[in-house]
Amino acid sequence: MESKQRIAIYNYEKVLGCMVNGSSELALSEDGDREERDLLDEGLDVMSKAWPRRKAFMESRIEAGEEIDLDAEEADFFRKNADGKTIVEAQYVIDMIRTDRKMAKLAQTSSIFDVEGAKKLSELYAKYGIETVKDFKGLTLTGIAWSKKGAQKEKILLHATRPDGSPVCIRFEASFNLGFKLLHAVLGTDLRVGQTFDLTVEAVDGAIAKNKRAGKEVEKLGRFVNHNLELKANGKTQNGYPPKGVAFVQKPTIELMETLLQQVQMAIQAPDKKAA
Repeated sequence: MESKQRIAIYNYEKVLGCMVNGSSELALSEDGDREERDLLDEGLDVMSKAWPRRKAFMESRIEAGEEIDLDAEEADFFRKNADGKTIVEAQYVIDMIRTDRKMAKLAQTSSIFDVEGAKKLSELYAKYGIETVKDFKGLTLTGIAWSKKGAQKEKILLHATRPDGSPVCIRFEASFNLGFKLLHAVLGTDLRVGQTFDLTVEAVDGAIAKNKRAGKEVEKLGRFVNHNLELKANGKTQNGYPPKGVAFVQKPTIELMETLLQQVQMAIQAPDKKAA
């Protein structure tokens, strides 16, 4: 079967201050070491639970008149590489990599101040070829959407293509302030569908900038983390903080984010001001 063009799906990793490609492909074998075998077992277990939901979705598309070969889709979902190793996308094993006591053993509340944990996690991502990114260059915006599936947290989806045309989806938790910053940055740069942009993310100790501005230590290091974002488009650079008169919300409500998203969705489809 011809290889598909897969969407690279990125999620923000708070401990590392970067985006992690959940679509990164791990080639795992039953002949690998204990860690690899455990990851393979976990991946197949999670995938087996995910497949029925995927199958039901495709069946609904078939009912709507779309032509889909379910057997081919299943074979592609549970696929192997040329060496006979099972391909498991990172999204199915990341939770295990992050929290398993034999691997990174990171709590959900861990931050960049857990230096040893962050170092171990970074090494594991590198070991298994899981892509991590802080800077995206030359992306072309194709849309911004809202996602709510089952018990998962609501997410803002930034859809774009790379310069080579391959699709990218960058996901932000709707209740996390980085999503709030993204939407305000889009408005602040007048970004439109079809235009190119650069995006950077980072996590830094909030005291560093505060002490630098004050010229002395006014806040101790190791207490607060700032999760930052920078969007460049149309010759403008925006850090996601709203304009004067609009409050920055550290913990936005879902209702606020839905309203803001609707405003952004209308804005990105509007005619380019420069062309008007």
